[in-house]
Amino acid sequence: RITGIDMADIDCSFEQAREGAAEISRELVSACQLGDIDEVKRLLASGADPAFEDYEQGATPLTAAILSSNIEVVKALLEAGLSPHTDSHAWRTAMVADEKDIAEALEKAGFYVELAEAFVQACYLGIREVVASLMEAGAALNDSANVWDCKQLHASPLTAAALAGHE
Repeated sequence: RITGIDMADIDCSFEQAREGAAEISRELVSACQLGDIDEVKRLLASGADPAFEDYEQGATPLTAAILSSNIEVVKALLEAGLSPHTDSHAWRTAMVADEKDIAEALEKAGFYVELAEAFVQACYLGIREVVASLMEAGAALNDSANVWDCKQLHASPLTAAALAGHE
């Protein structure tokens, strides 16, 4: 039995700790966006969560690192123990962003490879170089997948391109 402890103090301390962890993890997202590898490593060593999802910014450290085109930051997140199960769309994001080295590192780390979805999305966005590289990787014209910008649309690559006005 513990006496002399006010539950309000415990609740307050827990809330402060939770908010502190969220703040350092938000800083990690920002450092990943900037591609600041030294700051990323410092924040990870300080306890930032590599799997954090910042709902205000709509970003994760991994998505931010992919979009900053910084493979070293991606590798730092993977080395910090980021699970392949935390972001099922990371490989697709890397491929559509034409970040083949990052996509390869994610694939080697066990992230889900969504060839059809990346192909349909690249066709929808009209990114010819990515479409060509995905076809070289084995994407097929008869594949179909959901189009990101259209929550209810499941389309083939050709349909996705046509709907977006691409030839």
